[in-house]
Amino acid sequence: MKNNLEPLEDSSAYEAMPYENQSCLQSHPYHLMTLGVLFGVNAVKPEQARVLELGCATGWNILPHAVNYPEAEFIGVDLSKVQIDKANKYAIGLGLKNIKFHHCSITDIDESWGKFDYIIANGILSWVSDAIRDKIFEICNKNLSENGIAYISYNTLPGWNSTRNAIDIMTYSTRNYKNIQERIVQSKACLQFIADSVVDQDAAYTQSLHLERDIVENLSNFELKSNYLGEINRSFYFNEFIAEANKYNLQYLTDSSLFTMSMKGTPAEITELLKGDSDAIEKEQYIDFIINRRHRESLLCHAKLALSLANNDRLKQFNMTCNVLPTKHIDDIDINNDSERIEFVDPTNNNLSLSTASPYLKAVLYSFADCYDHPLSFDELTMMATQKLKKFDNNILEKVQDRLLNNLMGLVSQGYVNITLQYFQVPEPNLDKPCLTKIALYQVRNTQNGWVTNLKHGIVNINELEIMAMQYMDGKLDRKEILERVLINIKEKDLTLTDTKNETLKDESVIRQQVSIFLDDVYNTMLNNSLLI
Repeated sequence: MKNNLEPLEDSSAYEAMPYENQSCLQSHPYHLMTLGVLFGVNAVKPEQARVLELGCATGWNILPHAVNYPEAEFIGVDLSKVQIDKANKYAIGLGLKNIKFHHCSITDIDESWGKFDYIIANGILSWVSDAIRDKIFEICNKNLSENGIAYISYNTLPGWNSTRNAIDIMTYSTRNYKNIQERIVQSKACLQFIADSVVDQDAAYTQSLHLERDIVENLSNFELKSNYLGEINRSFYFNEFIAEANKYNLQYLTDSSLFTMSMKGTPAEITELLKGDSDAIEKEQYIDFIINRRHRESLLCHAKLALSLANNDRLKQFNMTCNVLPTKHIDDIDINNDSERIEFVDPTNNNLSLSTASPYLKAVLYSFADCYDHPLSFDELTMMATQKLKKFDNNILEKVQDRLLNNLMGLVSQGYVNITLQYFQVPEPNLDKPCLTKIALYQVRNTQNGWVTNLKHGIVNINELEIMAMQYMDGKLDRKEILERVLINIKEKDLTLTDTKNETLKDESVIRQQVSIFLDDVYNTMLNNSLLI
């Protein structure tokens, strides 16, 4: 493998403010495999896969996979030596033998690197030169295995057009600043000033500026620098992206979120019109126009593969979770009453809701609710639903299965149901001697991330006191011993604790009581966020 830095890329600006790498759930190999199988690709199981990540930074997107799938092979590439040195340090610290990180340019990758079952390019395509962009597509062509899947994220038009106004304001206001930190502070202040100063506060232009101002406020410094202050910031119409992929004998598989591809909320007459369009790329482009899409995470595969949406037999192999919960307890309804319509709502998003009067679907949705956030197989789900129906007949199971299969793709595409080929079950933790996952414990003890990765490859943000407690959750200490360690740490670091009235706590017995209550909350947080084993 080559290891020379290509002049096509300049690492100096990147080194000044490197990418703050976290796990990307949408690029999880099991998620990519699930979507591949859904559309007829015989994708490789992550347990035996080779995975390449372009622009891996400190490696936290693939390091957890290397821990979970010891027989698989993972390779990360990044232009920043600082980032790669950290990634290698983490890999050694975790005792991993199945992952390698390379400090090199994307242009150094050639066919000698071999074939990969999954290639991940998250947050790169819109921020590199045309030559590097072409190289990414070339790698996906030459280094992707026969049934391999590539994940590529990028900014899209027309949504990104409104961002151009904010970019122009921010770059103009910082044209005389050299220091990136000063540019960030000045650019945010100027955007705020302009958004507040526009005369017509109800105008579309003003609303656009307000939206960008709010987005900017929630971005990390790296994201702000890349998206608004970077020298390269390219956005694509979806059809342009696909045209580039086609040049390299790659075809569009799907987007990483099926929900973003749905026409939910689109007027019925428009939905019906687009349904009649046989060209999937054309339909997707029109959807982008309608919803003003600004970002995509697209999956590509080899053009020679014959794709087809899953039939009922294929759908039966997926495990499922549901995002909505019933608004009424099952004991308060007659589930067999086909005239009683029950509403189901996403507890995190009130805009995501559905209702049904079908006894079969009500039984399915109540069964999902009984095992909320725990994947159920098709057989498990339909058997549970059958048991909820009081009026049994010889064909009740078959009727439940048929009704579910007839509605499943609609429920998935509209964001109500999630499917996966991964059978995930959080182990029952020992709360007497709490033990964090290997990844989370390492992150708490060896990084200053302010977050940890959980068993589901999600990010859980943590504060200083939580970190202080979590470093002792290795399964060796009981809760009383952890309390004593935390109290010692608080005293050694001379930390000030306050009560609900923001008054400083001084009495040691009160401090002990409050810290004990706090630790109970920490244990519950760790438990509810799949961080304990």
